Amino acid sequence: MRFLLLLIASVFVTGFATAQELTREKFRQAYMDRVLELEPAATVKPAAGDPLAVDVTRPGDEASYMAFLDNAYRDHLNAPEETGLIIDRHARIALGLSPDTRAEVTPARLVVLARPAQMMRDPKAATVVHRPFAGDLVEVLVIDGQDTIGYATSDTLNDLGLDRDAAFALAHKNLFLRIGPLDEVTEMGITTTGAATDLATGPLVAPGFCAAGKEDVLVLVPDRNSFWSAPVSNASAVELLRTIVRGMARTGDTMSETILECRGGVWR
Repeated sequence: MRFLLLLIASVFVTGFATAQELTREKFRQAYMDRVLELEPAATVKPAAGDPLAVDVTRPGDEASYMAFLDNAYRDHLNAPEETGLIIDRHARIALGLSPDTRAEVTPARLVVLARPAQMMRDPKAATVVHRPFAGDLVEVLVIDGQDTIGYATSDTLNDLGLDRDAAFALAHKNLFLRIGPLDEVTEMGITTTGAATDLATGPLVAPGFCAAGKEDVLVLVPDRNSFWSAPVSNASAVELLRTIVRGMARTGDTMSETILECRGGVWR
């Protein structure tokens, strides 16, 4: 028990250093330990016949809550380095507690996205860490949380022990580990790219998207989680993209009003 408590404690500080996979029984025990850490007066016991089920009774409740950890264990196998966050989240659900979003502020969750420069001029965004990108967009550091995406501030970097350069370098690396598959649909020469993880604009600002030797393209970011692209060599698609953007700019229906051009590996 003491070893598991120390293990869970270390996860919330540093994550699993070796990204180790736990057996079902050890995962269940770690979950039970975390429930009792959050609420010492709770009663927890393994359910008979199921290595991933736990009976949880909250203080003052007559009825118990049966926690089935199959999904949690699957998430653990898919991302062992996130085990502490996964266990904490499910333990809080059993106890009816709010998620601890602070626990999600880890170096592994730091990524980059493209956002309008105008957003960063809001006084509320004064400490958000960003740097110029191209057109009317900036490159922003964010924390890719389980349920939400939060902007990284200078205080966030201090908590993580990172300077700006190191933070951006790490965020670029993390992005491609966390973004998952991109969804691409091409119509009339214009490709719409999105992602279920809400990180679709990240590849635009990361090194490699606009690189020497790649096809020259025009790009627009119409919203927070997609971008449109058209090959410069496709004149009809380029003209269609420009026409669409002019119309959207008049109605304010696009996040960015600037069509970016990647030509010869350089953003223009």
